[in-house]
Amino acid sequence: MLVCGAAMSAIAAVGRDAAISPAVASETASKARSSSAQKRKPVAKRGKACVWRRRQRAVVTEVLSATEFRLDDGTRLTLANVLAPRASDVPGARRGAWPMEPAARASVAKRLLGRNIAFATVTRQPDRYGRRPAQVWLAPTTPDATASKRANDGDWLQARLLADGLVRLEPTWARTSCASRLATAERAARAAGKGLWALAAYRVRSAWKSRALSRLRGTYQLVTGRVRKASEVRGKVYLNFGRNWRRDFTILIGKRQRAYFKRRGIDLMSLGGRTVLVRGWIDQRGGPMIAIEHTHQLEVQDQPAPTDRNAVASSRNGPQRGAHHSPKFGPSLPLPTPLPAPEPRQRRLRPDLAGPGEVDL
Repeated sequence: MLVCGAAMSAIAAVGRDAAISPAVASETASKARSSSAQKRKPVAKRGKACVWRRRQRAVVTEVLSATEFRLDDGTRLTLANVLAPRASDVPGARRGAWPMEPAARASVAKRLLGRNIAFATVTRQPDRYGRRPAQVWLAPTTPDATASKRANDGDWLQARLLADGLVRLEPTWARTSCASRLATAERAARAAGKGLWALAAYRVRSAWKSRALSRLRGTYQLVTGRVRKASEVRGKVYLNFGRNWRRDFTILIGKRQRAYFKRRGIDLMSLGGRTVLVRGWIDQRGGPMIAIEHTHQLEVQDQPAPTDRNAVASSRNGPQRGAHHSPKFGPSLPLPTPLPAPEPRQRRLRPDLAGPGEVDL
């Protein structure tokens, strides 16, 4: 009987363990799932740095234009994110007779022809002309072609050409970090009037001259002006520079591009009254228009206007001179300037009572 009792207690203990083990297993599995979910937690995407891996090395055997050349293996490369000067930039210029085109080509040939270069293609497939868009560097310092190297502006061909004013920036499909550095190089050349920036044909256009912009349809231009109103239509943002969008200049930003601006901390709907600089191809949709495809096509050139100018002036400079300052209502209009005090009236004395020099005749 004692043996049977011990056997029954052992069986009951095994039953209790068997009943508890599924719960323990489910709890363990839930903890594992939660830990794996924490590991798989999505991380905010960061912009890619201006670093290019898997570089290739070659020798330039022929320079076809300021942005296109042929390598020793027969590959045709074109410089990404820059535009070479062409006769089509200026309406009325004859093809092949625009002087900036051969001048820019000769300058690039002097730097590249017969020299070693390192390049990194930015697309997997060539364009419709059979060219491979690429970033190009002069005289690579690393013998390993696959070694990663941060883009050095001194060896970076695009940055050199922009700094000399031989090409213009076209940031479509460029990395944000690379586009920032290229824009800085072009901005310095434009301020100094180097290269093509010394010609009136490449000057920055005014947004309020809509008729002149309409005549430049199909060309790549830089336009600056003050935004009159920012409006949203079906998720797209329109920056209007005049009262009539059918006649005046407009900037169009699509839904996808608007999300990119938001990531950079730029609120497009708050640009009303701000001065901006936009670059892109002039199109005609009612009035002249530029469609934004990259965030670096749009640059804000001024600070937001204060809502209360008197309050801002008071907070920065203290109470204005000659103005009544109230701690509750802030500065008010300046007080009127007081009139000058009248001169004191001279005393008139009788000649028989006055001393010498005191008589007022």
